[in-house]
Amino acid sequence: MDQGEQWFALSGNAINVMEFGAKGDGKTDDNQAFIDALAAGDRILIPSGMAFLIGDVEVTHQTLFGGGTIRKKNNTPWALHVAGDGAVIDGLRFDAQHTSGQPNADIRLGEGARNVRIVNCSFESSTYSAVAGASEGEPAYGQHVSGVIFANNVVKGKYARPLYLYSVDHVTIKGNLIRDCLFDAIRLRDNDGFCLIEGNQFINIGDPSWPNEETRDAVDSKWSGDHLIISNNIIDTVAYHGLDIKGFAPDGGHGSRKVSISNNQIYRARYSGIHLLGDDDYDGAGNFKSIDGVIVSGNIIEACNQNNREGQGSVGAAAIYCRRLCSYLSISQNYVVSNFGRGIFIHNDVPDKAIAKSIIVNGNMCVNNGHASDNTSVGIIVFAVDGLIVTNNICENDPNLPNPHQKTGIQITSSANGYAKLKSAIVRDNICKNNLANQIITESNTTRADAIAVFDGNIQEGPGAIQRKTWHDQRSVFFGTTIPGAGDGTFRQGDVIFNVNAKAGDFAGWVCVAGGNPGTWKRFGAVEA
Repeated sequence: MDQGEQWFALSGNAINVMEFGAKGDGKTDDNQAFIDALAAGDRILIPSGMAFLIGDVEVTHQTLFGGGTIRKKNNTPWALHVAGDGAVIDGLRFDAQHTSGQPNADIRLGEGARNVRIVNCSFESSTYSAVAGASEGEPAYGQHVSGVIFANNVVKGKYARPLYLYSVDHVTIKGNLIRDCLFDAIRLRDNDGFCLIEGNQFINIGDPSWPNEETRDAVDSKWSGDHLIISNNIIDTVAYHGLDIKGFAPDGGHGSRKVSISNNQIYRARYSGIHLLGDDDYDGAGNFKSIDGVIVSGNIIEACNQNNREGQGSVGAAAIYCRRLCSYLSISQNYVVSNFGRGIFIHNDVPDKAIAKSIIVNGNMCVNNGHASDNTSVGIIVFAVDGLIVTNNICENDPNLPNPHQKTGIQITSSANGYAKLKSAIVRDNICKNNLANQIITESNTTRADAIAVFDGNIQEGPGAIQRKTWHDQRSVFFGTTIPGAGDGTFRQGDVIFNVNAKAGDFAGWVCVAGGNPGTWKRFGAVEA
């Protein structure tokens, strides 16, 4: 025992598992010694420098602590089976004998387990999971595991999915290092919610050879209930999405709601840094359920969409990618830079079925997103949203930063067939500079107006400034001292420039009476003396 173990054992009247006949040589079956020790007391010391070969040992309310190694036998599905209220696993090392497939885990969270703490441990097994609830293919737990703290652990080795939390809710996952797994680091399924994932580091998540389309995300959530917070994590090198939050719910209810994704740093994901996927049609009868009540703020996303860089497809075509029905969504104050796909893409791709609505895109910085061979590279693109606010964003192509291939700053469109006439967007006070093809594009098809109600205060500098396609009802309002020149872009009949130098007896401004580049302008209005 080291000094810490000695103090802990003496102060807590702990039982040393060696006193019950455990060999601790990593080869001898020590199950019975563990069973006897757990029956004899509530605090079991697992001494350092020893390795204990066990399988399916049940822990109800006891504390197992120390620096010893737990080695799961390969002919049992788990080493420890937590099945009670208040169990604590503290400071242990886990190094299972090699096995693959489910169910295989170092620690199984059994049905109905409560208030479990797994802290300060090291997991280095070559098996399916470090910690798991119900297994895939099994029925969901009738009584969920509730109240789990997984904190300050190191998880490495070739786990398939280190944390497979199926039928587990009220979870805190905090301050862990998770690296080098084959698939998702954290997978949430059949979860009633109340989950906090904070301050973790995820490194080298997913098999980098990508042999199939199985997800390999830092966090993969599907029908994971309400109240999900993912904050202050660092994610570096992921073989699929950084964070994949889906809205599918097998019972037809909402899949993921009241989600906050904030202050994370995400680098080098193969596809999107953050992927939000609303339900497309859960029962095949047109009954759509959106993912809603989502806040995405303060994240740094860089060098994601590596698939586009390598020319291997467009899955996850944006650093922040919101697909299908996403409503009541706020994307704000994110720094999205040098990704190899679009920056922020809100893509309602269920035309003629349902409308995404009530989305705010505010205060983001989208710089150098795209790649050289892609003319659709856009800082922010929004497709068919009702009740849209796009304000105070900076979308720029900067040759002093990596990957200066961003073609367009902002693009707002409602051009797909099947959508009603959407004219409820506010596009205001954005700055788009030096994008290679266009600065701001608002477009529609030939039969309906674009989704713009207010468009003003936007600053555009560079190619294609004041770009529009076909027609829409909105006209732009500007403030200046003179009419535009030939290099200032294309304007439309009805655009207005207010004279900022107007004085008593002077004219109020200019109106565009014939569209063109720069159009024909006439004075209007008189300022009373």
